[in-house]
Amino acid sequence: MALVLREDPESSLTEFSVVNLDELIGISQHVPIATDSFPKPVVQYESGVLNDYFRAGRMRIVSTRLRKELERYTSGEVQYFDIVMLDKGGSPFEEGRFYMAHLGLEVDCFDFEKSDYDLRENGKIRIIRKPVLREEAIRGRHLFWIAKTSQLPYWMVSEELATHLKSQDFKGICFKTLDELSML
Repeated sequence: MALVLREDPESSLTEFSVVNLDELIGISQHVPIATDSFPKPVVQYESGVLNDYFRAGRMRIVSTRLRKELERYTSGEVQYFDIVMLDKGGSPFEEGRFYMAHLGLEVDCFDFEKSDYDLRENGKIRIIRKPVLREEAIRGRHLFWIAKTSQLPYWMVSEELATHLKSQDFKGICFKTLDELSML
């Protein structure tokens, strides 16, 4: 079974805004980024504690410590980009401690036969009430997006990876089953 990696609502949320959002707006979340033309993301601290995992807009930001653990379970599916973090006064801080993590792997694992969902007139999924994933398609995958389902914009993690990350006491992450999600 795969689990959803999310920001932990029980922890102090880390709030950042993206300063150079206009430069990053066209970046697709689900495909690898051409690194030669990718601008360095600049994020401004707003409030909260610096967790190991947090979001700044659509970007997922990870600590060096979390990056090292994710790299143990992935082989190129995640690209890591240096970011510039600014404090409230606009000065850079925490240089080299955090990265934008970009997951470029979609797995075609949504079970259209067993899931409960409605389609739009154009054939795209309108709403998903009960998602089911095909286990054979995700076997051996530790971190991925679910292909063909924009209503499920979550990083999916294997139980093995989730168990490992829980044991490392990372701040700012939690894991949910697809059934536990309320925003489908």
